[in-house]
Amino acid sequence: MGAFLALVLILAGHTLLETARDALFLARIPASRLPWTYLGIALLALAIFAVQRFRGRTSVRRGSLVRWLALSSVITLGFWGVEADSPPAVLYGLYIWSGLFATLVVVRFWTLLGEYFSIGQAKRLFGLIGAGSVLGSILGSALARLFVAMYPARMLLLAAALAILAGGAVIALVLPRRPHEAHEGGDTRRTHNPVRTIWEAPYLRRVGAIVLLSTLAFTLVDYLFKSTIAARVPADRLGSAFATAYLGFNIASLAVQLLLVRYLPWLARVLRIHQLLFIVPWLLGTAAAVVLTVGGLVPIIALKGVDGALRHSLHRTVSEMLYVHLVTDLRSVVKGWIDVAGQRGGQALASFLILSFGMMGAPPPLLAGMVILLVVLWIYTAASITPHYLQLFRRTLAEGSIASRVGYPELDVPSLAALLRALNSRDDGEVVAAVDLLAEQGRDDVLPGLILYHPSSRVVRRALTLFTKAGREDVVPILDRLLDNEDPEVRAAALRARAWLAPDPALNARMLEDPSPIVSATARVGIIALFGGPDAYQELVDLARESDDETRVALARAIRYSPGAAYAEALITLCKHGSLEVRRETALAMHELRSTRCIPSLVQMLTVRDLRESARSGLVAIGSEALSQLEETLDNPWIDPHVRRHLPRTIMRFRSQQAVDVLQNRLSGETDPVVSHKILRALGRLRADDPTLELDQERLRGQLEEEVRAAFRMLEWEASLAEAATRDPVRATEVHELILGWTQHRGRVARERITRVLGLLHPDEDLLDIYRGLDSRRSDKRASSRELLENLLTPPVQGPLLALLDELSPRARLAQAGPYRPERTRSYSALLEALLDVEDVGVRSLVAAHAAEAGVRELIPRLESLPSDPAGMVSEAVARALADLQRPKEVTP
Repeated sequence: MGAFLALVLILAGHTLLETARDALFLARIPASRLPWTYLGIALLALAIFAVQRFRGRTSVRRGSLVRWLALSSVITLGFWGVEADSPPAVLYGLYIWSGLFATLVVVRFWTLLGEYFSIGQAKRLFGLIGAGSVLGSILGSALARLFVAMYPARMLLLAAALAILAGGAVIALVLPRRPHEAHEGGDTRRTHNPVRTIWEAPYLRRVGAIVLLSTLAFTLVDYLFKSTIAARVPADRLGSAFATAYLGFNIASLAVQLLLVRYLPWLARVLRIHQLLFIVPWLLGTAAAVVLTVGGLVPIIALKGVDGALRHSLHRTVSEMLYVHLVTDLRSVVKGWIDVAGQRGGQALASFLILSFGMMGAPPPLLAGMVILLVVLWIYTAASITPHYLQLFRRTLAEGSIASRVGYPELDVPSLAALLRALNSRDDGEVVAAVDLLAEQGRDDVLPGLILYHPSSRVVRRALTLFTKAGREDVVPILDRLLDNEDPEVRAAALRARAWLAPDPALNARMLEDPSPIVSATARVGIIALFGGPDAYQELVDLARESDDETRVALARAIRYSPGAAYAEALITLCKHGSLEVRRETALAMHELRSTRCIPSLVQMLTVRDLRESARSGLVAIGSEALSQLEETLDNPWIDPHVRRHLPRTIMRFRSQQAVDVLQNRLSGETDPVVSHKILRALGRLRADDPTLELDQERLRGQLEEEVRAAFRMLEWEASLAEAATRDPVRATEVHELILGWTQHRGRVARERITRVLGLLHPDEDLLDIYRGLDSRRSDKRASSRELLENLLTPPVQGPLLALLDELSPRARLAQAGPYRPERTRSYSALLEALLDVEDVGVRSLVAAHAAEAGVRELIPRLESLPSDPAGMVSEAVARALADLQRPKEVTP
């Protein structure tokens, strides 16, 4: 409200000043001299701005704006004594001062205002605040019309000075101090050279071009109008004529502004930014075409009417929106340069054009043709701004982010030499890392066999694994030496490698007598691998069932390096009887065995965090049969939810079109919110890893609508719970707060789900950054996320979804839900009954407890029929609630 009132007063003063200026100047000096005043305004404005820049005063603060308004009031009052017969220099000074006022004060006011609002708030509020400028212009025009009928035109200057001073007082007393928001890694671009900054930024170049072209067009229209009026109206009636015309233009402008207040948020959602920028030049060009083809006073007044109705309403509002999303420090610098250079530079160029036309003796209406040309360039520039406009929001969201995936470059000779030197390090971790990097690059052929003499058993075991996989028979002589190593893990690893590279039955038989269980088990598996037989395999199964965990680990590890289909039963037995370490080694062995018989065991391992990754790798190694069984398990809602919740990511690991189809087929029918959420995440990862995978776009659009509907349902519950506690404080218990907190949490999850579906529909956009921006503490990141979403969305989901993400109250957002608005709960008991139907066991238990403490007896029948959960949590909560609710009320005597 403070900004609105201040703008009314400032623009009223500016309109009074302009009316007095036009009346006094054109009564004495011909309109053909106006171009020289435009040049004077441009040169002085640029000079003042350059001086301020040199002194380091580029940012706009409330205090500095108040001081500028006070000084402007004094200067305006200084012209109070001007008469129509005053010296021409004084009249030129008055005209130039009125233009400088618009530059020094009005532009600064909008720059300051941009620091108070995000782009989303600007779209809602700038239309309303902009109405203040139009209302101020109407007030100024009406006062001018009234005063010129009773007083000389110079009295308008006194009224203008007072209005300007009052505007400064409102800003000082009513406009709040701008909140200083801490920016996480704000814009660090250099702004000590703003011209270079503007030139190097494609977006800012286009904004500057739009300001320049629009100012050129408006100046030519203004000159065409004033020169026509000055030629056809007597000098003593110019004040009345201009006041009447400006009043009419400003009333039209107010009508447009009122429409903007009502429809700008809707227009901003329906139209892209470049389409909003098209409206004014298209209408201006149409009117100029009428002037060029028809001519006459009425078309020229209509042309000026388009200018007067739209320049300070729609054009000003949309233009200011172009600056709002810039970082504060950058906006303070570049907005001033663009506005001053664009507006005053545009006036200067327009002056040269007018003077050139005058020197050529061209009739003034031909300027309308130049306006048409400028409008075409204006529209062309606006059409190219959208990609750069959106890129600014992407850059805001990307601040502070780092690359999450780094690929290894090809090893050159110096790098390879450095890795080989690392093998001599005293740090075992550094040696193992060097070995792994050589393997990653496929250069294990250069790994020297002498590394097997390394004193660290960890290094030796890792090297043995690589030598075995690479088939390095050159290390066999060293393996025989390692069979006498004091570390049993090294002896077992050497025996496995020996059996793979150069099998020797006699050696395995001898190692059966090794005192270490892991070595003897490795030898036994080696013998079975060489000779086999049903009895031998059954003996291995019995050993897996009856031996200790140390022996079981040895068996699993030995089978891992000697895989064969006959070992499947032994591995399944190890899964049933072994410890966590045994099952981890068993999962690794199953990965190498790749038997379909192991699929159920691997699926059960998904419930254990430490086994999950190995189990997933084993299932992927088995292939399509494993994927088919995973699909059957996912489609069965009666399967243990702890298993089902880990299936989407497991299926994702197959990274195939079949995996995509499995997940998408299940998404729409999934009732477990955790499972469906993980399906969305898995689909997103699949699409990110392989953009060629195809998703059903029509089904995704349907899913998006379902997600929006569910999000509004959660918002309705949140609003109803909060309102219920306000109406009856007895309900505001700790349990009620827990339920309310759950709805708020589920609301955040719903927004994430919506973002993930959008990410599937628009894979070229980084929706993860957009989602993070929506939950950011920084208003510019939240606004950037909303702006990017707005440009991705289409009706019918666009408006409701933007409302859902807006920073309004729950009821205000629900009012804009459109077809996705849920039915409002009729009563508190109906609300709690709806919450009892959710899948979350904990929430059902909390609702049952709250129904008892709040005394909601209407829920007794529903509680009696409420199904429990396998753990019995719900049934216990229901039993306690029913006991409390069915207890007779105590009657106070």
